[in-house]
Amino acid sequence: MKKSKTNQLEKLFIKWKDKQVNESEKDWKKTKGTTKYVSKSYFCEDGIIDEKVFEKEKVKVLFITNEANDDIKGLDENIDSSRVKAFKEYHDVKKDDWKGKLRERVCAIYKVIINNYDLHEYEVSHNFAFMNLNKRAGTKKITDKHIERYVELYKDEIISEIQIINPDIIVWLGINTYYLNQYLDAYLEDKRCYMNINSKRVPILRMPHTSYAFTLKDKPMDKFENKINGKLATRIQKELERFGIRT
Repeated sequence: MKKSKTNQLEKLFIKWKDKQVNESEKDWKKTKGTTKYVSKSYFCEDGIIDEKVFEKEKVKVLFITNEANDDIKGLDENIDSSRVKAFKEYHDVKKDDWKGKLRERVCAIYKVIINNYDLHEYEVSHNFAFMNLNKRAGTKKITDKHIERYVELYKDEIISEIQIINPDIIVWLGINTYYLNQYLDAYLEDKRCYMNINSKRVPILRMPHTSYAFTLKDKPMDKFENKINGKLATRIQKELERFGIRT
């Protein structure tokens, strides 16, 4: 009997955590970046929010971003920092109380991809997959060099997670780290980036991180009351058109 993707990810994360703990001190000095409270063993789990819902989706979308902003005093590696649970919480509470509104804004982008504007953002928070490249987390400031070293070290694990999720579309949330897709065997074709996943060519759409969406100059899509969500919607629509994707 084939194991669920969620179970496969759980097994992958066990091995991944062990590899993090045994990381050399030389690499740890690089991968820790400017964090003060994150330990070697701290691990922010992510993946498919709700596998039953995800598998029913016509187009399976994976959002990839840099790292969780978890470097806070008193941080305990036993704290449940799962981004899967965070999106489920958003669905239940119906309000994103995070300062950067990452969950709400990711859901706004997703609504454009599936071309469904009738649902509230929180109502689609179970429908996709979400992952951070750096599972240890970081600070508010993104210093991509430490993330680059992390991706170099954990390339195989990152690729394995993507393969298990098996998306049809990848949305890369991070303009400054978009170049890191080269470590994941991505390739350019007519100035568009793709990755071969399980014998399938998957487009990697380039988007700014949601925390920096306020800097976008795009005209907000009028289907969204929130202007920042509207700007992100316009930008992802442009990316979909650039790749010739119709959903």
